[in-house]
Amino acid sequence: MAYSICCKDTYMVSKLGIEEVSESDLKNLVCYPFVTDRCLGILTRLRDLGAKVLSAGRSCLGKYRVLGKGHSSIILAGAYEGNLVAIKVIRQDSKRDSLRIEGEILRRLSNYGITPKVFYFDDDIIIMEIIEGPTLTQLFNECIAELTYKDRELATKLVKVLVKELLMKAFLMDKLGIIHKELSKPGKHVLINCKRGRAVFIDFESVTLGGKGSNLTALASGLILRGSTTSLIVRDLLGIDDIKVSLLKAELSRYKKSLGERKAIIEKVMRFLELTSV
Repeated sequence: MAYSICCKDTYMVSKLGIEEVSESDLKNLVCYPFVTDRCLGILTRLRDLGAKVLSAGRSCLGKYRVLGKGHSSIILAGAYEGNLVAIKVIRQDSKRDSLRIEGEILRRLSNYGITPKVFYFDDDIIIMEIIEGPTLTQLFNECIAELTYKDRELATKLVKVLVKELLMKAFLMDKLGIIHKELSKPGKHVLINCKRGRAVFIDFESVTLGGKGSNLTALASGLILRGSTTSLIVRDLLGIDDIKVSLLKAELSRYKKSLGERKAIIEKVMRFLELTSV
């Protein structure tokens, strides 16, 4: 698999240690940051579903470990139908009313391999496949940057596979009318699924349906055109100089404005970046 060389044990939740959460602590962990009647209902629903919350991940919440914590939700490790899963739970102080739309979008996109597989969702929780692997930022900072000096040819091949996969998935989301809205800073919104050997998009909390915007132009800007470590490595390995940057910007601008020509433009961009044979 293309990404296997960058799949270290430190990214694998199953290898970092998993602990059970005591029944007495479960309420305080799931009902973050305070207990409400709504959250007591979530606990009942998790039990009825047979979903078990586990302590695992690289972040901490009190004495337990979690997969992540955001402004509107927390991500817990869990077990469901024999699978190690991620359980996204709405925070009790969240300004969001529901996770249902995000769950519906994740399930739809998972059919195309764009997002993690979704097992269950409702207004308060999303149970989905756990992604064991680095974020896009970790992939470049902790693997590809070093690989560039050790084996430039391999690093170039890896980046070509990654860039093509991400751009084509962004293009497909554009065709489906699902706009992520945060892909101009893709570092934490892309995860590498080491088990399946592919990249997936996460965090669809700001998503819009059928509205203005373009995933492809936002992603290309964040992945190639910005001055981040990731962008600099991508441009270096793909041989994208200032002239090519200007040409790419022009094509992306045309892509954003010309809905009927998008397929032809993305094909031109792939040829331009020499990704057609990857």
